[in-house]
Amino acid sequence: MNTILKVFKNEFKMYTRDKKLLVNTLLLPILIYPLIIAIVALGAFISMKSDVQGIKVSFQGKNLEVMEAMKKTKGIKIIDDRVYSDSDILDRTVDAIIVLSEDKDKVIQIKYDSTKKSFLFDKITDSIQKLKVDYITSVLKGKGLKYDNINPISFKTLNEKGKTMDSFTMVISLVLPMLFLLFPMISTSYLTTDIAAGEKEKNTLEPLLCTKTSRYKILLGKLLFTSIISVIISIISILVLGLAAIAAISAFNVSISSMSISFSGIGFMISLIIIMLTVIFLSALQLTLSFFAKNYKESQMLVSPLLIIIMVPIFMSMFLPDKSIFYHLPIFNVVLILKQLTAGIINFANVSIVIGWLVIYIIISVLLCIKAINSEKFIFRV
Repeated sequence: MNTILKVFKNEFKMYTRDKKLLVNTLLLPILIYPLIIAIVALGAFISMKSDVQGIKVSFQGKNLEVMEAMKKTKGIKIIDDRVYSDSDILDRTVDAIIVLSEDKDKVIQIKYDSTKKSFLFDKITDSIQKLKVDYITSVLKGKGLKYDNINPISFKTLNEKGKTMDSFTMVISLVLPMLFLLFPMISTSYLTTDIAAGEKEKNTLEPLLCTKTSRYKILLGKLLFTSIISVIISIISILVLGLAAIAAISAFNVSISSMSISFSGIGFMISLIIIMLTVIFLSALQLTLSFFAKNYKESQMLVSPLLIIIMVPIFMSMFLPDKSIFYHLPIFNVVLILKQLTAGIINFANVSIVIGWLVIYIIISVLLCIKAINSEKFIFRV
């Protein structure tokens, strides 16, 4: 154990001294993620500003009731100085054209540029829908009936904790699992490349392997280093991203307490355990490829396809149904269980299955890596 810790301490010293590696794995994420949030917030601000200014709407045809309803709708500016055509939408002269008819049975058409659609466009449909309800209500009232008689059932969707699942929560439950895996993947690829192929390039790996220290202990020390540093970097990156998101949300005077985020403390701890196990598994695979590479550049060329292969199930799992078969497939199972945990769902049966498989993956990948480091032909390609 002392030997493994010595290897870990040595790798940590080399890591803190390597400015390029520190910038790539630690400083860039801390700077880039808030920048991403700032850009998104700026886009939201521009969109909100345009919404405040309102959208310009023109009419084709006549329907006095609809036209009057539109004029009363806040955020909609009626432009009636001339007859506008579809080309005017593309020229940004007018934002939307509503095609009307005095015949109530004829479909009302709403033409707009889909690339410029904002939330204010929903006010057009909401206004027409309200007018429709008012019309039905007046007809029913004349016959001694109420609108509730033809619309007797209403409902709202709640999650397992009795909270309304807003769009923010649903987006978070989709994005967080992806980020939880992308952060350690990126940092691990840099670290494993540096401590294996990087040492070959610096001519420090061969002298290290020639010492009395067992090669598997050297491997475990390097694996311990990449795993711990990758998890720390991931946690820091997620915290920085979270703080930047909170700052952006606060800037628009949105109440954070009103958002139904269900990520519990237990769920967060289980997520960390799963992320750490996944990092060990990925580190062992990437170390094996990095030991095979002759230099830093070749290692990156070998590791990059692996990262692409891993990213496929990460993105696919965001939209896959929650079926038992996927809890037995690598990476798919990790993303699915993280989706549950971020939504506040802790299914210990599924958690046990995923952790069990991760342990098996780790054993296989570490044994593969040990076999690789013990093979002169594999490491030095002789």
